[in-house]
Amino acid sequence: MTDFGALLFPNVSWATLVDRCERAEEMGFRSLWIDDHGANPQAPRSNWFEAFTTLAGLANCTRRILLGPLVSNVVLRHPVMLARQALTVENMSGGRLQLGLGAGYAPTDHEMVGSAAWPRAERAERFAEAVELIDALLRAEPVDFSGAHYRVSDFRLRPPPLQRPRSPICVAAHARSSLQLVARFGDIWSSFGGWGLSSPRLLELTARRSATLDEFCTESGRDPATIRRQILAGSPATTADPIWSSVQAFDEWVAGWQQAGIDEIVLYFPPDLLYEPELIDPAVTEHLRGLLFARRSGDQGATVNGQHGTTDE
Repeated sequence: MTDFGALLFPNVSWATLVDRCERAEEMGFRSLWIDDHGANPQAPRSNWFEAFTTLAGLANCTRRILLGPLVSNVVLRHPVMLARQALTVENMSGGRLQLGLGAGYAPTDHEMVGSAAWPRAERAERFAEAVELIDALLRAEPVDFSGAHYRVSDFRLRPPPLQRPRSPICVAAHARSSLQLVARFGDIWSSFGGWGLSSPRLLELTARRSATLDEFCTESGRDPATIRRQILAGSPATTADPIWSSVQAFDEWVAGWQQAGIDEIVLYFPPDLLYEPELIDPAVTEHLRGLLFARRSGDQGATVNGQHGTTDE
């Protein structure tokens, strides 16, 4: 059964953001994610809250829903500071953090920190080092790491994580090199498919990447089933299909992802921010609420692959 997550953009007032977060939890979404950039890539001068500060605040407003950035990158933060922020939110939330990591792409992030855009090879190299280093740091054990870009010596983060052995790491990956990182370090694989593609094309691309991930897992001796598969979808920018136009269209769209082996669909939330009102059938929203309620039944404390979770309910 496919789960649902919600992605919020931190470009509204704090009161509105809290209201949307509480609404997502009340509806029964499994996870809530905050977009993480130094500024809104499409409107750099508009309102935009910092992701980890936002997550810390939302942790205090919720009690069940899983929380995380989708996704953080090492353009804005050194891996040690990123891990420190993640561990802080992990403790503040009672063990509900899922840490989304990506290679970074937005020119505004580089401009904000005064950095020239990294060449593709350097970006991939930095991402690989960062994921490996963060994986080690989040375990709150002594770490020695010496890479081309990042180095630490006998360094240890404290306090220890509430989730063991660490918070789940969600790796955003399309390229083969990034999919290899998922196989080595990821608990969750995140994809958004591509821009402006039809559902059949998105399904085809995602299935191909998922098969590649399976191959890398097998080569490394890892069971592919230990990695959750996640798709960020449902925006008119990433699908050409009117999935919100009817319950039937929505169900067929969800069924396609379920058949492709996707464990969780992360929806841009709330959908009425992204579509013209006349394109959304209110019956679909109520239908989604029913699906979420059905999935929530029996879910008493979310886990990832039976290894991570919180028991504070």
